[in-house]
Amino acid sequence: MTSVLFESHHLYYLPHLLPIIKELRRRSGYRVAASIPRTVHPAEQEVFAREMANLGIEFITGESEETRTSTLREAAFDVVIVGNVGRLHEVVADHSLAVMVYHGTGLKRTFYRDISDRVDLRAVDCPSRWEELRSQGVTNGILAGYTKLDALADEKNKSAELARKLGLDPNARTVLYAPTFYPSSLDRTLPRLPGVAEELNVVIKLHHFSWFQQRYRYQSLKAAEIADRYPRIHLVPGEEYNILPYYPLADVLVSNISSTLFEFLALDRPIIKTEYYSLRLKSGTTTDKWSLLHRSIFVFDTSALPDGDVITAATLKIKGHSKSDPATAIAIDINVFGAGASGTDAQILSGDYELIGGTPFSTAKTYAGFSIVGYNEYALNASGLAAISKTGYTRLALRNENYDADAVAPTWSSNVQHDVNCVMVETGNNEPTLEVTHEAAATFIPRMILA
Repeated sequence: MTSVLFESHHLYYLPHLLPIIKELRRRSGYRVAASIPRTVHPAEQEVFAREMANLGIEFITGESEETRTSTLREAAFDVVIVGNVGRLHEVVADHSLAVMVYHGTGLKRTFYRDISDRVDLRAVDCPSRWEELRSQGVTNGILAGYTKLDALADEKNKSAELARKLGLDPNARTVLYAPTFYPSSLDRTLPRLPGVAEELNVVIKLHHFSWFQQRYRYQSLKAAEIADRYPRIHLVPGEEYNILPYYPLADVLVSNISSTLFEFLALDRPIIKTEYYSLRLKSGTTTDKWSLLHRSIFVFDTSALPDGDVITAATLKIKGHSKSDPATAIAIDINVFGAGASGTDAQILSGDYELIGGTPFSTAKTYAGFSIVGYNEYALNASGLAAISKTGYTRLALRNENYDADAVAPTWSSNVQHDVNCVMVETGNNEPTLEVTHEAAATFIPRMILA
């Protein structure tokens, strides 16, 4: 009998593995077991164990992560299937066939970086991704399709029952809002959902990390607050780890850069992609290489300012909500800069990223000085005041100054992220604010003095 271990690095990897688990169960000649790291949130472990019990799958754990991985390694499974490299090296035996069935699709760049020589077979979902991997020297790929969607047909048959369970209005169409955890559109989109719910059913399915990672926990709390206040907004509980049952319910999907955008294509229904960012600097695993550098853009309609007035002062107020500076701290600082427009001044487009200026509009806030509980106030200098439009939109950006704007490489640590996060747009009481002080221009009255 062939022994097979499914090592799920997080609970939300499980939907990619379930179709394979069920297929092996259908066949004879396989001993199937599953495990999840002890280092993940206890609620994840509990739900995972319950799912395995429901499926009749052997669940292997330990008193600690060390004892868990030791137990798995000593069990010497013939096949080990993982959703990322994760703890693979710690749980495989020398003879084990290691197979990676990656936990996402679409634009995930981690798909091309999560590579290990210990992986014997790598399941690839489409030819274009296989070509990209081969261009990087990967030779162990095999076109296998996208396993998570194998169960979609079954979920379609259950959608009517799920709609009744949620209490959806059968006479209204349904919007599925499924934001990722970072960069997330949640801060901007949540305040708009009550208006949407006046005419439509709204179902919110948050990313797993929005429930189980402390730094993103605020997202589920904010979503729960809105769902409690509006009967037609339904928040999927955190223990419901699989988004697949909710796809057939939806007439339209709203999400950011996420695998959900590509998964939903299978239903041939409308998709709305959002793009909102906070500041983030993230390293990869290649020495001195960085994989992400985010900047934030804010657009204010300042056309109501009288054309003839003089702007004497202005303050940009930004509400922070989280930050991190792990491993070797680099103490990023944050300042205000001008933001050019690749489209109209009222739009924020991807091309605007390269049009953020390098002249500081204020005094930088240090990492230690950037508040995550209150507003951060940036008094604009002369350059900042000059950038305020009295006839249209004023475009400002937050950007790291001491590394990004100054073109200085920070101290590198492997696979970490340094970030500060703020509320990007209107949320009811924490929105970004540009306060402008202006006054009528002095009028010169010529006088003639006759002696």
